[in-house]
Amino acid sequence: SWSLIDSDFKEKLAYYFTMRAFNPELIAFRESDGKVDLLYSNHAFKRTQIRLEIREFNVKDVKLTEIFNDIIPIKLPSKDNKQVIHSFDKRALEKKLLIATIFNENDEMIHRNYFVNAEWKHQILPNTENMFFLKYNSDKYILEIRSDQIVFFMMLQHPELHFSDNGFTLMPNETKKVNVQGSIHRNFCESEIKIFTLNKYLNKLD
Repeated sequence: SWSLIDSDFKEKLAYYFTMRAFNPELIAFRESDGKVDLLYSNHAFKRTQIRLEIREFNVKDVKLTEIFNDIIPIKLPSKDNKQVIHSFDKRALEKKLLIATIFNENDEMIHRNYFVNAEWKHQILPNTENMFFLKYNSDKYILEIRSDQIVFFMMLQHPELHFSDNGFTLMPNETKKVNVQGSIHRNFCESEIKIFTLNKYLNKLD
């Protein structure tokens, strides 16, 4: 679909969001009756447990806090393969963002999702200008990305390169590894990659 790739067959941001939406194992937030449930869905893997980490971002004081980190036993009902793994009172989430991440038994990230209780244009996000650290491993064709601040929807762009993941949310001091494909010249420098984020966009609106 041209909504997912451009005329040069480069992946648009929507491509990566669609790819994650079709992940056979994921988490999603669902609102109902004044509460917000976090659902775990699994259509492919046999698991007895996962580790769930939930962080709360308070847009009022621009502070990120870990509010939950524990092992969750998995007992999926056979009819829909979905399980509620955490619940919240929606009234307590005013002016707050939730970022939930699940990990497997090897502490590898399986999936990450977020809940925002207001329109993004009303959110205050940290200014991440010049706060990124990129390191390219030419032997493994892997790009490592890190930031001191929480970053929402980081988009990597380069005219000759394709990235295995994009539009992701990055936690402070978390290292994200992305596979790189394309024509990489000998004198390639990480600064050739353009970075776009929701943080930067919203800070420009202020």
